Amino acid sequence: MNERFILDGETYKTVPVKDGEKHCGKCAFKGGGDCEYSPDIPDCDAEKREDRKDVYFVKVNTNFDRITSGQKILAEKLVYSVWDEFNGYRWTSTVIQYAYKRRGEAVAATLDWLNKEVEK
Repeated sequence: MNERFILDGETYKTVPVKDGEKHCGKCAFKGGGDCEYSPDIPDCDAEKREDRKDVYFVKVNTNFDRITSGQKILAEKLVYSVWDEFNGYRWTSTVIQYAYKRRGEAVAATLDWLNKEVEK
């Protein structure tokens, strides 16, 4: 029953309607009005579905959504510690090739890198 589909790069899943609930009220596509005419959106009406259940659709938050919800969050996820036999533990990032003594320095450097203009 947990049907999933991707539309315009976003992932959606079905949620069964409980008794007395209006399935359009909670739907991610409410207000659009085009959902029943779109071949890209599965049917939500029980009469048109094979499982004979009314459903509505919600946007699924993915791990990508979580780590890209802000630049600082992404920078923190890109930073990790490494062991240097001469200097002990250092902090670095998957996008920069430099080791820092403190995690905060590595996060700040990664943020700076994220904000740089793309080099051609």
